Amino acid sequence: MARTRCEGLIKVHRQEGLEVVALQGLDIEALPGEVTALVGPSGSGKTSLLMVLAAQDEPTAGRAWVAGVALHDANESDRRFLRRSLVSLVFQDPSRNLLPRMTPLANVALPIALAGGSRKAARARAATALDQGGMADRAGESIEHVSGGEQQRVAVAVALASDPPVLLADEPTAELDAANAEHVVELLQAAASEGRTVLVTTHDETVAERAHRVIHMRDGRVESSTVFGEEQMLAVDSRCRVQLPAELREAAGIIDKARAHVVDGGILLSPPEGGTEQ
Repeated sequence: MARTRCEGLIKVHRQEGLEVVALQGLDIEALPGEVTALVGPSGSGKTSLLMVLAAQDEPTAGRAWVAGVALHDANESDRRFLRRSLVSLVFQDPSRNLLPRMTPLANVALPIALAGGSRKAARARAATALDQGGMADRAGESIEHVSGGEQQRVAVAVALASDPPVLLADEPTAELDAANAEHVVELLQAAASEGRTVLVTTHDETVAERAHRVIHMRDGRVESSTVFGEEQMLAVDSRCRVQLPAELREAAGIIDKARAHVVDGGILLSPPEGGTEQ
């Protein structure tokens, strides 16, 4: 299955004559069969990245591929195809994925039917998806009568209903209690185990701890990445820039400048002579 990746990705938001650089030459890769967690403070560019990869927003510069589709060369027809068939997006607010005054079963069955499935087959697949999410007993209730946490589990089922190869989730557990958050994480893991690429933004340490790969972002760039079972690796982007995590800089006494020395097997960074600069 084609990988989802970006190279030198730049996104500039223009509002009322102002320019805000959300992504500054981002290089990342998310693999099929894995849950990749994007972590970092608010404003680090996580959501901007998801919007670009979901073809909800266009990159300003750089290159990006989603399930083999080159977004940087895509026309509007390509982008519609990607949104319809290749990628699904789960929002933090589940109401953005769900239709009101419909049951969970009807919400999940709708995208299956729209993709060409029969009504009977759509309902059968929807029932299976809700059962996997622990929502079988709430399938026939109005969505307004289902709790927020349960709605998020339905939202994930809706996103997976069309069987997309790529699933994007923006802070899907941010407003959930521990039990419902656990259910959502299990759904994301199950989606990845079926060969999908799952990319999720999160502030939730539990989600990050359960991911196969964690990418730390700051100021629109990749700061470091960690693959399950391996040590944390600092990212060097296509322009040979490396961004040091704040905790490492503080521990080394480096503020805004550092000396670099080539040593056996690597490069040593140290504070300027005479101590840290204030």
